[in-house]
Amino acid sequence: MPWPSIIDYQEVIQNPSICFNDIELKNGEPLLDHELPKPISGNFASVYQMDCNSKKYAVRCFLRHIPDQEQRYSIISMHLQQNKLPYMVDFKFLPQGIKIKGNWYPILKMEWIEGEQLNSYIEKNLNNGQILELLAHKFHQLISELKRCSIAHGDLQHGNILISNGDFRLIDYDGMYVPALKGFKSYELGLGNYQHPSRTERDFDIHLDNFSAWVIYLSLLALSKEPSLWHKFGCGDEFLLFEKSDFENPYTSAKFIELQQVNDNDFNSIFSQFKSLINCNDISQIPPVKPITPIAISIPFVTKEPEQTPTDGASWVLDHIPIQLQHLSNHLKIERLLAIGVLSIVVLLLSIVLIGWIPFSFFLIIFSPLLFYVFILEFRFRNFSQVKQKKKLRLEMKAIGKNIKKIESEIQNKKNELSQKHSKKENEIKHQIQDCQKRETKEITDVEKELRNIIINLDAQKNKLMKSEKDEIDNELSIIQKNYMSNELSQSLLLDAKIPGIGPVLKSRLITSGINTAADIKDIRGEAIELASGKKIFVYGIGPVKAWELLTWRCSLESKFQLFMPKSLPPIQELSIKSKYSSQYHSLDLQRNNALINAQNKKDAIKSKHDQEESNLSKQLQDINNEYIRDSKDIDDEIAKQKKSLSEKYWSFNKISREYAAYKHVSFISYLKRIIFISN
Repeated sequence: MPWPSIIDYQEVIQNPSICFNDIELKNGEPLLDHELPKPISGNFASVYQMDCNSKKYAVRCFLRHIPDQEQRYSIISMHLQQNKLPYMVDFKFLPQGIKIKGNWYPILKMEWIEGEQLNSYIEKNLNNGQILELLAHKFHQLISELKRCSIAHGDLQHGNILISNGDFRLIDYDGMYVPALKGFKSYELGLGNYQHPSRTERDFDIHLDNFSAWVIYLSLLALSKEPSLWHKFGCGDEFLLFEKSDFENPYTSAKFIELQQVNDNDFNSIFSQFKSLINCNDISQIPPVKPITPIAISIPFVTKEPEQTPTDGASWVLDHIPIQLQHLSNHLKIERLLAIGVLSIVVLLLSIVLIGWIPFSFFLIIFSPLLFYVFILEFRFRNFSQVKQKKKLRLEMKAIGKNIKKIESEIQNKKNELSQKHSKKENEIKHQIQDCQKRETKEITDVEKELRNIIINLDAQKNKLMKSEKDEIDNELSIIQKNYMSNELSQSLLLDAKIPGIGPVLKSRLITSGINTAADIKDIRGEAIELASGKKIFVYGIGPVKAWELLTWRCSLESKFQLFMPKSLPPIQELSIKSKYSSQYHSLDLQRNNALINAQNKKDAIKSKHDQEESNLSKQLQDINNEYIRDSKDIDDEIAKQKKSLSEKYWSFNKISREYAAYKHVSFISYLKRIIFISN
């Protein structure tokens, strides 16, 4: 019987009480989308969410028949029950799960997990390297636990990995391997962007997840180091970082080349191990992921980015050194006396203005002593040792900050310069490879076009030859048939014929007129009889009716003789004609065969020439990549030295920053407050 489609499942799930056999599902309600049950479709099944009172289930409806499906799920369920893991989802295989058009079909009833797919979770936390690195190590713990329990998922990819309540949950167990399934074949090969190119259906054992685990683990680490790769390579929908094409062409992979620039020894080491696995023909030889620097994995996930600090190296030590705040001296007697004097002068001048002794237009003169006093205060403020020290620290911070920016800029410029230089050389070679491929395509197209014209011409000649042969055979056959008919009609004597209305007397007159046989009659023109020679005669007693009977007699004989007339040439005669043409056919076939051979030789020569050219260019590209790796290492060594210097600069900057912070109360405003409010 035909297997149900998604449309079939959608139609019946609208009525759970009728289509399901399970009591809980019968009383459930499907999640709807545009008034229809909402499917989540995959390669093997479509999944529907069912709300059953206080519980939610995922109903997995299969899109094709798998003969030993129930047996497989029974074995998998038993193994998972014996090895309880927090990453797995409870499920129950129901052989008679759903009824469609009167037939029962199996379904999988699974616990519904509220979670976020791995790719979505990564994108949300893309700018937090600590979270992604922690995620990588928690993923390694998951893989280790699966290994410990002798489980291989079979299709590890972002769509089958959920983050729920801060931890991993795995879904879709169609391709899962457990020890009791040893000897079975795999019904799926997994998503190509996560699988080794050499994987086949015969690969079905405990090593099944090793390569995809490397892919996911390395992708997480890479994105924690270089989050810009996510948008640069359009990651997220179909892959986390790597694609199938990267595994098939690792030497020209833009991502591989980009990852070689990551300045992290631990990452470089694990990336080198991963690249070596791609050329492994037997995936059972691919080892499990072994993290270089494992970290504590009991820390819960967080989705909020932690605040970043500008400290570097060992500068955290400064946080434990108490800051001794600096203040200006309290001995400000001169300033206070000057303040009293200036205020007295201001009050006096104000009084004079108010009394009217001085015109009101001179009101601004009152504030001149105040401005003079502020000038004196500012002069004295600048000469305090604390003020001078604060200014000195500020200038030192500015100089160090400028130096730090310069070093950081130099580091970035060196990386950019090398990357640009490499990209330029690489693009030149790639353009040459593309040009080589275009030239090869054009040259082969030209050869095929030339061959096509030759074949068309030869076929036209052959068709013409075949027509000539047929015409000659038809002509010869026509002559034989005419001779046969003429001979038979000549032997059909009028005297022996039985013709209505024509008796012995009329026959005698016809014979006397030259009509002895049926061959002598050609046609009838009214009462005239046209002879075979073309002569028209009139015979007494033969009117139109009897003339027509005479012609009918001749036609009936023709019809009779046509049944026995030769339908083909005698074999010897036909062979003679065909022999005359066979040499010409052979010549045309030989020309056609030679044209095909010559065209193939030309194409082989073109392909060989361009393959060699492309091979040389690919070698140049590999040399450029190797040169880039060597130059990157040299620059990394140089950058490491600069970073050491930079670290010292950070230390100095942070140290001076803390010293500068001690002078936060040393300001002109604080100075004025002390003059006004602090007594000696």
